[in-house]
Amino acid sequence: MTRVSFPDELKEQFYKLRNEEDKHTETLARLTAQLEGELKSRRTKFITRREISTYSNDVPVYSQLGNAFLLSDVPTLVSQIRKDLGKSDEKVLKIKQTGIYIVGQREDVRKQISDMIAPYMNNNQ
Repeated sequence: MTRVSFPDELKEQFYKLRNEEDKHTETLARLTAQLEGELKSRRTKFITRREISTYSNDVPVYSQLGNAFLLSDVPTLVSQIRKDLGKSDEKVLKIKQTGIYIVGQREDVRKQISDMIAPYMNNNQ
């Protein structure tokens, strides 16, 4: 590992950029966890919809409403689950778009850091 010495005026900017990079990395970790949770929820809804769709229309089914359950019919519940799947798809898309934006921001910061230290790396070699 090469030790690089910066002028004092660049040290503050370097540390600021490193903190910004760390914040972007933390944000990406949170987004990844959020995406995994949403995908898990979506898979559960999809499997439930697929299973309920095989039932005949006159079979009574229950839909969960918080801690309670409501008696419903198959077409209504399948329709509700489809709507929920659509909302989940929108959330997943939003999370992915945000993640792509944050990755771009982090790469910009990394490039700024690289550009900042490049002249000092070349002088030490």
